[in-house]
Amino acid sequence: MRIALVLHAHQPPTQYPEVTSSIAQKSYIPIFESLTQAPKDKKITINLTRSLIDQLYELRFDTLLDKISQVYNSNNVELTTTSAYHALVPHLTEGEISRQVRLQNEALSQIVGEKLKPAGMFLPELRYSYDSVRQLDKSNVKWVLLDESAYPGVRVDSNEGHEMLSINRSITKIEGTSIVAFFRDRPMSFMVAFDHTLTLSKLVEILKRHFSEEKAEYVVVAVDMETFGYHYYGNINLFNQILESDEINLVSLSDILELELPVKVVKPHDSTWGMAEEHGEERVFPRWENPENVLHQIQWELFNMALRFGEHKGAGPDVFDKCLHSDQFWWAGGNPCWHPGMVESGAKLMLETIKESAAATEKDKQHAELLVGRLVEEGLEIYGDEVINC
Repeated sequence: MRIALVLHAHQPPTQYPEVTSSIAQKSYIPIFESLTQAPKDKKITINLTRSLIDQLYELRFDTLLDKISQVYNSNNVELTTTSAYHALVPHLTEGEISRQVRLQNEALSQIVGEKLKPAGMFLPELRYSYDSVRQLDKSNVKWVLLDESAYPGVRVDSNEGHEMLSINRSITKIEGTSIVAFFRDRPMSFMVAFDHTLTLSKLVEILKRHFSEEKAEYVVVAVDMETFGYHYYGNINLFNQILESDEINLVSLSDILELELPVKVVKPHDSTWGMAEEHGEERVFPRWENPENVLHQIQWELFNMALRFGEHKGAGPDVFDKCLHSDQFWWAGGNPCWHPGMVESGAKLMLETIKESAAATEKDKQHAELLVGRLVEEGLEIYGDEVINC
C-alpha cells in the first residue's frame, strides 16, 4: 500500500518561546530521531516553515537542526517550499509570493548545506486559489498539495462519505499550468490526526479496505507534525510503527510523479484543509476569512494596508514578511478559537510595518493605530481575556 505521508511543521513568528520549546521536545525531536533510524526505503514529505526554523536557531535546537539535515541527506525526507512566514498565498502579490518562496528556500539550504530548490510547495492551510497557483508556475514549482475538497465534484462537507472520484488513480495537472496537484485524503488524514484510539492494525485494516474499494494507486495523508507527540503523546508510537511497518510503503509526493499513471487535467475549486462553507457557488473559509467576523474585517483591513504600504529593508527577512502570517486570523476566528495575545501581537507587527513605511501618510498610520486598538478592545469584549483553544 503506497502512502504519501506529509507532515507540516510550523510556529508563527509571534509564538511564545516556551511553547515552541515544548513542541520541539514533545514532537519535533522524537520524530526526527525516529527518522534517523528509519529503513532506507521509507520516505516522507515534510514542510518546515522558515518561521519555525528561525525559532529553532534562536532557541539553540542545534542537535534537532543537525538531525533534519541528516534525514534529508540520507534521502528519508523530501522537503517542500512554502510561504516562509505562513502567509495565505491567495492574498499575496506576485512579488511577495516570490519573496516568501525565496526566503523559505534559503532557510532550508542553510540547514541541509546545499542550495535547495524543492519540487513541491505546501500552501499554508492548503489555502488554494486558481489565480495564485498560476503565479507559482513562474517559480519552478512542480507540484502543490490540495485538500480533496478542491477536486471538481467534491463538496466541502464530504467528511463522512469518502468521495475520492478516482483521484488517486492518476496524476492530476492544474488546467492552464504545468503544475501537478496532489489531493489530501481528508477522512484518512482526520483519522490519523484525531482518532486517539487508532492503532497500526486498525490503520492497516482500513487502508487495505480503502485500496481494495477505491482501486487507488496511492493515498495522501497530510497532518500537522504536532499531531504526533504534542497534540497526543501516544501518537509518537503510532508514527514509529508506521515507519517500521512492512505493509505500508511510505513514499514522497515527488516519488509518485515517477509512477507511470494516466494524466488528468482539472481546474480545482478554491479550498483549504480547514473549516469551509459553501453558499451556492461561493466558498467561505471562516477560520481565516469570515465576512461576518468583525475581528477578521479589522485584521484584513490592516493586512491590506501593510501589503500596500510595506517596504522591505533588504534581501533578508523583515517585519513586513512576518506580519503577513495567517495564524493571527485563526486565533481571531472564534468557534471557538481565541488567543488575545496572538491576535494583538500579530496586529502590532502589521502596525509596525505600516508605521515604518515612507509611503504611508500620518493619517494612514493613525488609522492603523486606531484599528489595532479597536481589534484588541472588541476581541476582549466578545471573547474575554482568557485563551480559548480549538
